[in-house]
Amino acid sequence: MYVPPELIEVILRAVDLDSESLKACSLVAPAFRSPSQRMLLSSFTLDPLARTTSFLAASTLLAESPHVASYVTRLAISLPLEFLTSSDVESLIQIFDRLVNVQKCIVDGGYHATTFGWNGIPPRLQSGFTDYFSRQSLDELHVISICNIPSSTFFRFLRAARGLFLYRVGVVPDPAAVGLEHSYPMTRLGLLTGTRGLCEILANMETFQAPNLQRLDITGDSYSSSYANKIISSTSETLEHLTLHCLDAMNFGNSALRPALSLPVLKSAEITAHRGREAWFLDMLKTLLVPDTAPILRQLTITYTHLLESNLFHLLPSTRELNTVDTLLMAHPGSPSIQWRLDLSEHAHVNVGVSVSSFVEDLHRGLPQAHAKGRLSVEHFTQRFTLPYITGKH
Repeated sequence: MYVPPELIEVILRAVDLDSESLKACSLVAPAFRSPSQRMLLSSFTLDPLARTTSFLAASTLLAESPHVASYVTRLAISLPLEFLTSSDVESLIQIFDRLVNVQKCIVDGGYHATTFGWNGIPPRLQSGFTDYFSRQSLDELHVISICNIPSSTFFRFLRAARGLFLYRVGVVPDPAAVGLEHSYPMTRLGLLTGTRGLCEILANMETFQAPNLQRLDITGDSYSSSYANKIISSTSETLEHLTLHCLDAMNFGNSALRPALSLPVLKSAEITAHRGREAWFLDMLKTLLVPDTAPILRQLTITYTHLLESNLFHLLPSTRELNTVDTLLMAHPGSPSIQWRLDLSEHAHVNVGVSVSSFVEDLHRGLPQAHAKGRLSVEHFTQRFTLPYITGKH
């Protein structure tokens, strides 16, 4: 019986299939083989220490089955630098030569990258990375746990993808970077944990331009000084989505947004924190809700992370302070909604529902007008800790 390819695609995507199920589907009938393999092999994770996902195994697979290369749209590379061999380097270069449809690439230097860094990567592989990024049309590039990246190389990374997300990344000055043009085409930028030095470099670059940037994610230790305000201001004319991860308690006091900030096209903003009673938190809310800051703001989200039920009683500002936020919400010309998200620890007790109910009641007392207008919502969920690049929420 003939089954249209479109229906096969729908069937495969409608069922939550693991790799073994997809392998089985590929044997059901010839018509299922190609779409099943396409889904099964759409993501490559390369780890030189793993037998089945080693650089050599992947290179051999692509050489023996060239058609597989076109299936791969996500490539994750683990670089335990102390274990890389010359054979690993050559295998990875060959993989780069064959993979032409990759849209999302993750390069993870591993936890010990602060010891080895970019200068620990063999020169042939350094050029292999930069050449590959320059010829690919990447939608996302995630660089994790790599330090000592020369600034000239880093500036090439800024041009490598429409979305660039950095986690524990360090950059060092490089004479080769002097005189380079600093206008970058990316639409999404994530400056996540461990990028404070990088933020300082970008903030102090008078020629830094990202004329197409629409989404910016920046985390606590990155904007604990004036660097964030400079970066946000330099992209303010196009910025539509802003996420501020305020997770570094030591830097809370310096984390407030500049009051005179202007974000004329900002549609949504999110603040992620462990708590919200400090003055900086209220200052952030007030700054974002002043019409002169973001006149077309439609959504403001506050996410509290890794909570135990006992924490819920110490999260919210006072009712009086929330009443001020409520007044600002009602007066804002964009009629924004406000959402509070509770990311509960996996160690939270089973009776956490009682604490959540009490939290919601406190919100209703503090934001009565937003509640009455249906512009206040609360979501609670439990998830294990994941890095932003893994969740892909950018």
